[in-house]
Amino acid sequence: MPSPVGHTIAGLAVALISQKRKNRRYIFPIILCVFFATVPDFDFIPGLLMNRPALFHGDLTHSIGFAFVISAVAAVSLRLKGLSILSTFTLGFTSYLTHLLLDLFNPDGRPPYGIPLLWPISETYYLSPWTMFTGVQHASSTSTTTLDFLRQVITFHNIKAIGVEILLVTPISILIIWLRHKYASKAGKIRSEGVWKENRAKMQ
Repeated sequence: MPSPVGHTIAGLAVALISQKRKNRRYIFPIILCVFFATVPDFDFIPGLLMNRPALFHGDLTHSIGFAFVISAVAAVSLRLKGLSILSTFTLGFTSYLTHLLLDLFNPDGRPPYGIPLLWPISETYYLSPWTMFTGVQHASSTSTTTLDFLRQVITFHNIKAIGVEILLVTPISILIIWLRHKYASKAGKIRSEGVWKENRAKMQ
């Protein structure tokens, strides 16, 4: 699966795409998006407490159903400055989906291969036949102990895998952000011209 680095970049991109103007209050959407883009991998925590980090990894937290539920709960529970319940849900849900999307295009060396994307509608595990990333290696099986897990994480392969994520996710994110703001700027200019012409017509 991709590392937290790749997922963080994707979450940051969602926050920047949604940003309309520079303002300190946008620190909240950034934190929200980065959190939701990485939170599916928090499923390592219960396993760590049991000395088997990968025991629950890649399971229900890696599904659209779980993404919907946790985004809805966060939207209702959180009161972020400048964000409505709908905006909070949309940002959280979209950021969560970026995590699932990146995982779909990543090699998986441990069964069950893939993620339960459509849970609870389907318990089938999905994985794209085409991979974009090298894949971070962290556990060969769900019985891997915490010590072995750490040994497998700290490797040159994983450093290279993180580098590949940065090289792939960053330019794609920048391109999408640029296109989004370019379109928004053009649309705003068209609206402004329309208002100006309308006001001019009223004055005549």
